[in-house]
Amino acid sequence: MRLHPDFLRFATAFRQARYDEALALIDTLIAANPQAAALHWHRANCLGKT
Repeated sequence: MRLHPDFLRFATAFRQARYDEALALIDTLIAANPQAAALHWHRANCLGKT
């Protein structure tokens, strides 16, 4: 299964501690997929880093 390119960009930003950028990316993914619980978990995890 391939990951969405925006999720890959989110993961890269998160790993590089660019949390503001990562939040913007994950928010875009959540807007397109509001029922995806895993995305909400990733967002909360990112918020915990800021």
